[in-house]
Amino acid sequence: MSQIQDYFDELKLKLMESEIIEGFQIKKERITITDGYIRIQGKLINGDLIEFSEYCKFHNEMVVEEYTFHWQD
Repeated sequence: MSQIQDYFDELKLKLMESEIIEGFQIKKERITITDGYIRIQGKLINGDLIEFSEYCKFHNEMVVEEYTFHWQD
């Protein structure tokens, strides 16, 4: 597995284990040897919605190049 795949898997695991996330959906996920993109939409236990995305690159280490975050109540 690639470093980026491992990172995305860890991110999804944290969302599954979170006590404040009721559920989430992967809207888009793309992984290559050198970079990756993930977009996730989730629902919090209070009914609020969140959506975020990350674009990552891997050369000698994992680096989050860009991210977005939106929280809607």
